[in-house]
Amino acid sequence: MNSYTRGALAAIAATLIVCVGSAQGQMMGYAPQPSYGYGNGGGQQPLYREASPQGASQYAPTQMVENGQPGGPTYQMPTGTPGEQVAGPADGDGNAVGQGECPSLPPGTCYCPRWTGDADALWMTRWGGHSEPLIVGSNGGDLLNTTGLPFNIAGGPRADLIYHCDNKWEIEFSGFLIDGFHAMDTEYGPVSFNGAGISATGSSIQFDYASRLYSSEVNLRRPAGDNVTLFLGARWVELEESLTGIDPSGTFITTNTNNHMYGLQAGADATLWAPACCRLRIDALAKAGIYVDHAYENTTGTAGNVGAVGDHSAFLGEASLMACYQLSKHVASRIGCQAAWLQSVALAPNQLMTNNVATGAAAADMSGGLFYIGAFGGLEVDY
Repeated sequence: MNSYTRGALAAIAATLIVCVGSAQGQMMGYAPQPSYGYGNGGGQQPLYREASPQGASQYAPTQMVENGQPGGPTYQMPTGTPGEQVAGPADGDGNAVGQGECPSLPPGTCYCPRWTGDADALWMTRWGGHSEPLIVGSNGGDLLNTTGLPFNIAGGPRADLIYHCDNKWEIEFSGFLIDGFHAMDTEYGPVSFNGAGISATGSSIQFDYASRLYSSEVNLRRPAGDNVTLFLGARWVELEESLTGIDPSGTFITTNTNNHMYGLQAGADATLWAPACCRLRIDALAKAGIYVDHAYENTTGTAGNVGAVGDHSAFLGEASLMACYQLSKHVASRIGCQAAWLQSVALAPNQLMTNNVATGAAAADMSGGLFYIGAFGGLEVDY
């Protein structure tokens, strides 16, 4: 882990300690609302949690003044703008408690939770990388290359947990893993393979290509308006790949790569549509980061074994669009689509052009790029 990433993690940890220390443990306020879902129920402004001085009421009662009319005192709201709410204790930004929306949730949300958690099942497929020849026919024609290995749709879990501080800062922990990307193809002879200092021929040749993607991140978030939250964080990403070639005599080549990426990212989380009369809302998220990729590669063949290490800057960008439907006050279902672009990484097939097990030459090729696209579905719970 480089010094920049360690510094970012230390800053995030310090903010979390301050954030937790500032929490008073108050219960959140609930504004009257005729139904669940996102909508403020006839114009009633929702209350949101703010730290209040010890011994003081968190929310000020309505102030009444005597109008001094004959026949006995009656009461009315203090003079001011029609429909204006009476200010309660001021929050950290100088706004009165009870004014405006909860800054980290969609407009009209009736309360502000301490925790928000998401659990999804994520399905994706991947494609990309250089077009490297793997199998040629008797006439020298290219029968199979790396772009001709179709990957399956693989699934895995994804989880996200957000802690909402009293000072409107938020800290988020998120991660996912997909361990089942797999592609395989067999060509029947006479066919041959010639690469990495290895020659193989036979009545058939099979290539088996496997890939895995893991990610974990921690972000500091801050609302930038009623519908948008910005964040900055540190992220760790792992990409592992393996390519195996088999002919009738057995395995003749295996190439493995491991990419360990550490870096910083920034992004935005936004609510695009959340009508007051409906439980449905539409959210979007975008983030991008620059990472230091420390990659290992190893190629094993019938003539020997070689390996190399490389360091390079890598890029990862993600975008998602999701629909959330409020099932109850605390639970919503969600479904959406997601896309990602990963650039400047070591892919297993690319090493065939830079390694030679016969001569011992080896170099890590880190010029690969991948695209991921897929869908997800799960639940969102806040409390």
